[in-house]
Amino acid sequence: MVKVLQALAVLSAAALTTANPVYRRQNAGESVLRGVNIGGWLLMEPFITPTVFDDTLDDQIVDEWTFGERQDTEVATQAVNDHLENFITEDDFAQIKAAGLSHVRIPVPHWAFDKKDFEPFIVGNRLEKLREGLGWARNNGLMAWIDLHTAPGGQNGFDNDGQLLPQGQWHKDQAQVERTLQVIQMITDEFATPEYADVVESIELLNEPATFQDEAMMPVLKNYYQSGNDIVSGNGANASVVIHDGFKEDPHFWDGFLDGTQLDVHRYQVFSPAALKRTDQERVSTACSYKQPLQQVTNQHHFAVVGEWTAAITDCIPYLNGRIVEGARYEGDHSVSNEYIGSCADKSGDGSNWTQEYKDSLRLFWEAQVDAYGERYFFWTWKTELGADWSYQRLLELGVLPQDPTDWTPRC
Repeated sequence: MVKVLQALAVLSAAALTTANPVYRRQNAGESVLRGVNIGGWLLMEPFITPTVFDDTLDDQIVDEWTFGERQDTEVATQAVNDHLENFITEDDFAQIKAAGLSHVRIPVPHWAFDKKDFEPFIVGNRLEKLREGLGWARNNGLMAWIDLHTAPGGQNGFDNDGQLLPQGQWHKDQAQVERTLQVIQMITDEFATPEYADVVESIELLNEPATFQDEAMMPVLKNYYQSGNDIVSGNGANASVVIHDGFKEDPHFWDGFLDGTQLDVHRYQVFSPAALKRTDQERVSTACSYKQPLQQVTNQHHFAVVGEWTAAITDCIPYLNGRIVEGARYEGDHSVSNEYIGSCADKSGDGSNWTQEYKDSLRLFWEAQVDAYGERYFFWTWKTELGADWSYQRLLELGVLPQDPTDWTPRC
């Protein structure tokens, strides 16, 4: 009888998984998730660590592709490994835990798992450091998301997908899509396993696919998500699946598609002149307008998570809009707008010259977003070399953010 009951239990679990192919970790999508991104570490970004790029003394190095393409391979590899070793250490994970946060989202590039000869990307010790970082998360009682942040050909053409291009090319070649699925298989085989079940909560199939650039991307993306979900879900229920919303402003767009997955939405208010000109109250109102739709999606279809957002209210941090390529919209130094909104002089840097009024504006914006996002979020990012408004670590030091992330005033 015991064996029969055990068999029935297995069948019941299997039936549940089959009925809902993304059923994973019952609490993964339901618990409070207060997290931070470990941005700029395993995937370098000029605005997060500008010195790594500036030290090359080459203005044409604007992303990881050109970082490897325009330098001696040995020199570039040493620079990458030095960065990997020193930018993030276990002490950062200890600080994150001490700050009352529960999760880390770790962006990784596809070439850490699979680099082709024609790609100049530097592999370095990225995979080893991912393993080490997950160990640090475990040691400090943090749960982790592994976020595939790049894809062959680029899913958006931003510098943070590895190669700055006019638009993403990933979806235009099925071989690139298949290769990305192979990377998901590799991530799943190693990290969605019992060995990592106590630390790897979720795998994000692809960061920020820019469906607004080409309508032909959406059907490719949906097929990719379905196949990627099948890969992760077929691995013994040790990690949940995350899909990005593809920049669809209405989270209900995905209703009925892979219901039960976690839906990652990114919310920034710094990438247009209109957003930059908002008053404090207008920013709060905009953030609060997301609250009800996100709650509805979570209650009915997906577990919505705001996987990227920031306290920043300007785009003043150097290289945010591209290294050398673009300046700040806020100062009218950008190709999309020459309208001067204000000076960046006292609104970026390490925050030491910020007025109390400016700090209060950042705190208000942070509180409104925490309220709106239902305490299911990953702040972008943990640390930066410049631009304290993007650094959770520095905002804590400045007293802009509370030492206890539950210490906030409702704003919505």
